Amino acid sequence: PSEQTYTLRNEGSSAISWSATAPAWISLSQTGGSLAAGAQTSVTATINAATLQPGTYSGDVVFVNAATGYEQRRRFTLTVRAPILYAFPLDTDPGWARTGDWAFGWPTGQGSENPDPTAGYTGNNVFGNNLNGNYANNASAMTLTAGPFDFSRAHGVTLEFQRWLGVERNSYDKALLQVSQDGSVWYTLWENPDTDLAETSWSRQVFDLSARADGSAAFYVRWVLGPTDDSVTYSGWNIDDIVFRGIQEGGGTDPGDPVAVTSVEDLQKIGNDPA
Repeated sequence: PSEQTYTLRNEGSSAISWSATAPAWISLSQTGGSLAAGAQTSVTATINAATLQPGTYSGDVVFVNAATGYEQRRRFTLTVRAPILYAFPLDTDPGWARTGDWAFGWPTGQGSENPDPTAGYTGNNVFGNNLNGNYANNASAMTLTAGPFDFSRAHGVTLEFQRWLGVERNSYDKALLQVSQDGSVWYTLWENPDTDLAETSWSRQVFDLSARADGSAAFYVRWVLGPTDDSVTYSGWNIDDIVFRGIQEGGGTDPGDPVAVTSVEDLQKIGNDPA
C-alpha cells in the first residue's frame, strides 16, 4: 500500500515519551510526543514524492520509547520502475511483422504437451504460435518483430512482458528473444534451455536492453520459434502486455512518438502492475 497506519498505546501506569523515524522517502504524520497511561495515538507512514532512481529500496519505520530505549521496527520495501516509453496491452493488433504461424488473437487453450492459455494475461488477445494448437514439425525459424522504437534520448531501457511458453528442449526446437539496432543484425538476448519447457501459467519476464537500446533511434525486438525437428511439438510462444521502460534525457517519458496505449486504463493496467 502507499500508506500504513500504526497505533501506539501506552499500557503502563505512567506517562511515556516516544519518537519515530523513517527513511527520507517515507513521511510520518507524527514523529514524537508523549502518551499518558492507557492512552493511544496513531501514526501514518506515507510514501512521499522523494526523487528516487529506478530500483528497490528497503527501510524501517522505527518507534522508540524514550525512557527505556526499547524499539519497534516496521519494514517498508519500495520498488521504483522507470517511466513507460511504449506499452502494448494487445487489446488491438499493433500490426507487427510476423512470419510462419505467428498470429494475433484469442488463444483457444489447445495443445498436446502444454495447452495454450484460454485468454491473455489481461484481456483476451495475445501474440502466439498457432493459437489453435501446437507449432509444426520441421519448421524454419518463425518470427514476430516489433519496432522500430526510438530510444535515441533514453537510457536504462528495459523490456517487460508476460509469457506462456511451451517448447521442446533446445537441442531439438528453438525459442529465442533477439534484439537489433538496425533490423538487420540480430543479437540473442535469451534462448530456451536444453530441457523441455512447458509453462502452465503466465510468468513476468524482464530484460535489460540498455547495452544495445540506449541511444538507438531504430531499435527492434523479435520473438523466434524454430527451427524445429521432425518429432514432438509444444504450444509455442504466447506473449501479452509488452512494456518498454526507460529514462528520457531532460526528463519526461516521450520518446518522440506517442506511447502506444489505447486508453488511460491500459496505461494504468500495465504501468501500475504491483509485481
